[in-house]
Amino acid sequence: MTTAPARARFLDDGWDTESWVVNDAWVVKLPKHAPVEEHQEVERKALPHLASRLPLPIPVPSLLGERGTDFP
Repeated sequence: MTTAPARARFLDDGWDTESWVVNDAWVVKLPKHAPVEEHQEVERKALPHLASRLPLPIPVPSLLGERGTDFP
């Protein structure tokens, strides 16, 4: 599996995050503020549990990136 982006398309944004579709296969959710990282960690842990218990498609995070040194 390669994670190098060939193309990225802006999908949507909200108060805390923006989402991008990468290579027409991945949705990447990026935090806009450092405090959001904690909320994303809770979401990352909760989604797999919800996915196995709900009768509708729930995305399950499969890759986790780390912030760079220039993150605000």
